[in-house]
Amino acid sequence: MRISMGDRWSRIVADVKAGEYTWAQFVDGLDEEELARCQLRADDGTFVGRPPTFVPREFLLAAQREMKRRFETLFSERVLAVAEQYLEMAQRGDIKDETRAKMLQYAMERVFGGIPKDVRIAQEQPWEQLVVNVQADQGDMPEHLARRYRGYADRSATED
Repeated sequence: MRISMGDRWSRIVADVKAGEYTWAQFVDGLDEEELARCQLRADDGTFVGRPPTFVPREFLLAAQREMKRRFETLFSERVLAVAEQYLEMAQRGDIKDETRAKMLQYAMERVFGGIPKDVRIAQEQPWEQLVVNVQADQGDMPEHLARRYRGYADRSATED
């Protein structure tokens, strides 16, 4: 399928293919609204006409990466201030106790991780424990197994 683009997009695509700049360098110069709309401003700084129906896929991907990079930069610069504000808000007296508890629980889970819903306790290789127990009781464990499982029976006994 062949898709025709406007003159401006055609020039941009040709410049990128010619190696004058990369898509990442191109989107670095765009503002947040241009990135979000995937539409370029006119020379007077406004958006003229309808948004383009098609834009180059590489441009769209580069615009998404740039928006994510900008968000991560902004968030990392202000994350402590956001956390302090959140905790101050949770400690206000006009918030119900249940709501405050949920807010603080959310903050704790974000920092320390959530409480596991399912706890599963299992040996990785239960047959090894059987071999070690039988061989240790008989006293005739081969040397290579003795080295490998030295102290294994003691460790598994204390874990129970």
